[in-house]
Amino acid sequence: MKHLVAISFAFLFWSDTLMASNSNLGTTKNPVIKPGGIYEVCMLLSPDDRLYYEFTSNANLRFNIHYHEGNEVQYPVQVKLTSLEKAIFAPESRKNYCLMWENPVKNRVELNLHYQTRNSTDI
Repeated sequence: MKHLVAISFAFLFWSDTLMASNSNLGTTKNPVIKPGGIYEVCMLLSPDDRLYYEFTSNANLRFNIHYHEGNEVQYPVQVKLTSLEKAIFAPESRKNYCLMWENPVKNRVELNLHYQTRNSTDI
């Protein structure tokens, strides 16, 4: 719950102009995910970091943010079926986090992804 409150609070102060211009975001990816396929972007994040991300797709994908701890997978952002999202992820601990999309449909799905990591002390 504390994690969601922090994200919601940060989101209120995140200007729409940041996301309005792709040039403001560090990375843009446009993969095509085959039926039953997955696409992941992984990065090392610390509690002082913020991951700004937004994506759209032409069909619903299963999306989550996760990390591995031993043989277990932890989901700070739970799996959900969606074709768009715009959010800020604030990690609670230093870990290698992965954004993951899984294509549950029988057609190829185009993903349009923009993301950037920033240190919260610089925001």
